[in-house]
Amino acid sequence: MTEPPATAVARILNRAGVSAAPVSWLRALSIHSGEEYENYDLDLIGPRQRRRLVRALESAGFRSLTGSRLQRDELIVAFPRPKRTLGTDPAVEAREALQREGELVMMTPTQTLLLALEAEMGAAPPAELEALVYELPANLDKVAQWARAGGRGDQFAALRPGLAAAQKRGIQDRKERSFRSKLPR
Repeated sequence: MTEPPATAVARILNRAGVSAAPVSWLRALSIHSGEEYENYDLDLIGPRQRRRLVRALESAGFRSLTGSRLQRDELIVAFPRPKRTLGTDPAVEAREALQREGELVMMTPTQTLLLALEAEMGAAPPAELEALVYELPANLDKVAQWARAGGRGDQFAALRPGLAAAQKRGIQDRKERSFRSKLPR
């Protein structure tokens, strides 16, 4: 039996030094290139990270279809480019990409958490969200702001203490060198 596409792509990216976690409730990967949470806007896949992703995937046999989509065999991997304007929802492009049939979408942990709050995007088990932020830090302040703006502030407020604790444990474990990643390698 072959592994799921999200796990296979996560393995490729993790071996290339980009932390990538398959997202079980979406056809997606959550990716993070930094090793520690920083208090600035981490809700975009920036140009430097895009180039790194493309190089890793091309070295694994993917070919570029467009500037933000690559393909190997039947699998298309997309990392939506943001059309950023002040006040724009940071998950809008990822949401649109997920609606296209057959694409595996890469997004940041912040975008992943925002989409996890949307029932139409599938059920996101709280334990999986906590495991995600343990591995891949998210900007929880940003998620809270966007959740409130989208009418999901109470829903996120209920999840936030567990997410914050898990994220803090991950950061602390990294500092103490006791962090053991469970990402596909």
